[in-house]
Amino acid sequence: MNRRTAILLIPLFLAGAAPLAWAGEALNWRGVAWPEDVTRVEAAVDRARAFKPEQNDDAKAFTSAQELLARASQPRPLGAIEGNWQVRSIQVVAHGTYAYPRFKARIDRDGENFRFDKLTGSQRRGGTLFPFGDGRTLAFLGGSRVNDEPHVPYSRIGSEQAPSRAESDTSGRLVRIGAKELLLILDASDGGYELYHLRR
Repeated sequence: MNRRTAILLIPLFLAGAAPLAWAGEALNWRGVAWPEDVTRVEAAVDRARAFKPEQNDDAKAFTSAQELLARASQPRPLGAIEGNWQVRSIQVVAHGTYAYPRFKARIDRDGENFRFDKLTGSQRRGGTLFPFGDGRTLAFLGGSRVNDEPHVPYSRIGSEQAPSRAESDTSGRLVRIGAKELLLILDASDGGYELYHLRR
């Protein structure tokens, strides 16, 4: 193992995750992601903007989601993203839109990439942020968990031999939308999406 590979592995050992079998391809997120997640990440903004719930009791939250996505369609340069953030979640699915209060989140440097973690609230996510390839946005591959359950890695980061996509797998695209604002568009599909609106 060379020194560069060892440095990339250290954060995963500290998080209790299995070694990153893909360390030699750290910047090639498409080589790590399941095919359906490649599509979700690449088309995240367009898919989310096109999705309309069949019913919607919270029109204000849905309008807010659409406004955030409109801003994400013209991403700003990422700039400095490390440190503490406050994150608000908006979930848009077929049967409605659900907005949640702000919780704590953090972004740290992880080798040549970054690590994102939603630290509080009952629904949490954590994972790696890879350069997307456009010079402005990042691809997110991670795992979702509930409350104080242990961190779970994206299945093909935990093991390149993973037989299929795990239920906990989650993917998305991180975009800067303001001087102190980021937007993470998560799991955009025909069934809906979730937004993490980060501010500080």
